[in-house]
Amino acid sequence: MLFSDIAITYFEYSEIHNKDYVNQYSRYVKHIEPYTKDLSIDDISLNILEKIQKDKKKILAPKTVNHLTQIIGTIYNHAINRDIIKIPNPVRQVKKLVANNERLRYLSIVEIRELLDTVKENNQLYLFVKLALNTGARLYSLTSIKKKDIDFENNIISLKDYKNETFYKGFLQDDTMQLLKDTTKDLKHNDYILLDGTYKSNLDDLISRRMKPILDELFNNELDTKDTQNRVVIHTLRHTFASHLAINNTPIFTIQKLMNHKDIKQTMRYAKLSPESGRDFVNDLYR
Repeated sequence: MLFSDIAITYFEYSEIHNKDYVNQYSRYVKHIEPYTKDLSIDDISLNILEKIQKDKKKILAPKTVNHLTQIIGTIYNHAINRDIIKIPNPVRQVKKLVANNERLRYLSIVEIRELLDTVKENNQLYLFVKLALNTGARLYSLTSIKKKDIDFENNIISLKDYKNETFYKGFLQDDTMQLLKDTTKDLKHNDYILLDGTYKSNLDDLISRRMKPILDELFNNELDTKDTQNRVVIHTLRHTFASHLAINNTPIFTIQKLMNHKDIKQTMRYAKLSPESGRDFVNDLYR
C-alpha cells in the first residue's frame, strides 16, 4: 500500500471533520507529497522523515516543519486506528525541532509606505496589502473575502477566521473602502474580491508567490534565511496591524477583539509596545 493511499483516506475524513483541513491539505500537497508520493507505507523511514525536516528547515519556520511531521503522523494514526494498516507509526522516532514561535518583526510607518509604493502598480497585491494592514487578518481570511462581505455604508468587513472557525468584523479606512468600491463595482455579490483570473483554491499560493520576492527584496536581503523572528513574511502584516494599535495606545481588549484572539495571552505580546508599558517613564529618567 502506498503512503498516498492512506493520505487520501485521511483527507477524505479530514475535509468533513477537521476545521484546519484547507491549511493542512495545502501543506501536504506542497511540502510532503513530493517526498512520499511513490513510497509505500513501509518506506517512510526515519531517514526520509529527517530529510524532509532538513530540507524544509531551510525555507520554513521550525514550527511549520514540526507541523509537517505532525501531519504525516496523523495520517498514519488515522490508518492504524481504522485497522487499514498494522505497522508502527514511524513518526514516533522523530525528534521535533526546537521552535521559538514569537515573531518580533513589524513594519514601521516608513516601511509600510515603501511596501505600498512597491506594489501600487499591481491592483491585486495593493488591495491585499491594504486589507491586511487595515484588518490584521490572516492570508486565508483575506483571500476568502467576497463582495457580499463588505458593508460599504459603514466601512465594515466580515471576516472568517479559519484557525478558530469563527466570524468577526473588521473596520476599513476611507481610502481602502474607496479602493474596494472601485475594484468591486463590476463584481457580483458572491465573487471573490482578490480573484485575478485564477481558481480560489490556488489564490493563497498565488498571493504568497507574488509577495515573497517583494518582501525579501525590501526587507530580508541582509538577514539569515533561518532568522524567522526577524524576517518579513506575509504574516508580518498581521503583527504590524496589532503592533501599531498598541503603539497608538489602543486598549489591549480592543486589540484582542480586532485580532480575533481567543486567548488574551496571545494579545499580551503587544502590550509592551504601548506608551503605557512604562517606556516613556524610562525615557524621562535622569533628565
